[in-house]
Amino acid sequence: MHRAVATSALATLSLLCSGCFVLLLETGGLGLGLLCLEPPNPCSCAAICELDYAGTGLALDACFSPFELGECSAFARGAAAPRAPRIPPGTSYEAPAGAWFALGSYQAGAESGQQIGFPIGGGVVETYQAIATYPADFVWHGFDALGGAPVGAFGFDVDRSGTVDFEVPVLPNGPDDAYVDVDRSGTPTPLDVTVQHQGTHQLVVTLPFGGDGNPVSLSSSFALSARVTLFPGVMANPPAPGPQTLSVAFTSVDADTGGPTDAAGDEPASFLVGTDVEIASGPCPPAPAEGCNASFARASLAISDQGGERRKLALKLQRGALEDDAFGHPATDTSHATCLYDGSGALVAELPVAAGGSDDRGKPLWKETAHGTRYANPVGNDAGVTTVKQRGGPRAKLQVKGRGAALPLPALPLTAPVVVQHRTVEGACAEARFDALTRNEPGRLKAKLP
Repeated sequence: MHRAVATSALATLSLLCSGCFVLLLETGGLGLGLLCLEPPNPCSCAAICELDYAGTGLALDACFSPFELGECSAFARGAAAPRAPRIPPGTSYEAPAGAWFALGSYQAGAESGQQIGFPIGGGVVETYQAIATYPADFVWHGFDALGGAPVGAFGFDVDRSGTVDFEVPVLPNGPDDAYVDVDRSGTPTPLDVTVQHQGTHQLVVTLPFGGDGNPVSLSSSFALSARVTLFPGVMANPPAPGPQTLSVAFTSVDADTGGPTDAAGDEPASFLVGTDVEIASGPCPPAPAEGCNASFARASLAISDQGGERRKLALKLQRGALEDDAFGHPATDTSHATCLYDGSGALVAELPVAAGGSDDRGKPLWKETAHGTRYANPVGNDAGVTTVKQRGGPRAKLQVKGRGAALPLPALPLTAPVVVQHRTVEGACAEARFDALTRNEPGRLKAKLP
């Protein structure tokens, strides 16, 4: 009864406030929330409350709100009386399994996007600060290098399906400062997450009160996944190929303050995650990158190598779930690459497709269509790619075709599993893994999923 009433009440609020909808999440109990993302409205926040385990009422003091603003504050905090902050028993703070760091392009000198992703489990202490350290060989251009446009995005995968459910733009506030513009006001507030560039080179991400604006709540009530993405143009890859080591140091909130340390009582916990990155001569990583979306229910791969102009490749991914603009804007500024890996995890084929461009008649190679974006090059580019069709959203699909002597096909047969990743310079990635090959012999390979 209480569950039905609560759901009905939130559904009514979602109709009254533009851009709002109800979230239902199964956790230890039932996660129930109202998500509002389109200002101006008084509900521009995300608030998720948890029903008690018996399903008999809302535990209003256990509300989780990553963005607690304006008139949403009372709803997000609930009706509980103010109480001293504390870290509940049984919570932990340690390096999460499944964290990743990825570049949009691994090519030396490339203007590449950067992405750090990490899961957050229920019963985990909130993070106050994350410091990503890049080697000095990376080239910093500044948050103002994009002319005032968004320099990145802070995204959340609420149900941990691999698809970002909502994201908030990261806006510049000077050459070395940026902030997560939660209320889409274009003005930083004290509760906004900030990103600062320091030294050569550190990116310091600070989450006031652990990101929920609440000094009382010190732990995550729900399991979700977060990712911070910086767009191309803010930082460039090292100019020369070679191995590079990056690290991210995470620090929890202080139990006494709900934010930075007060140098009293128990000190905040911390851990360090290191990542080895190989800067290469092309855009593909030398091994399949972490954090790639593998939601496609159907996929096929066909390779035919009969020599010369009779070399062909056809890849098709269907029935996936991606962000609407996951494939970016290739007609102007989003370059792509299709990367093929064999069972050893080694890169065996790399098919880059640059943004923009036109054919011999001056006709644009990329164009927007009613079903996404399409690349059409009858003669093929330098890697032999002739066709790319792609669409994001809940019915995402991707098709890549190539042919001709320039097509960089691997030597067949290959060792299973074969993994294909299609990447953008911003850091988006779509993946298909073929554990079984229906045909695998010299000159021919076929694989299908399922």
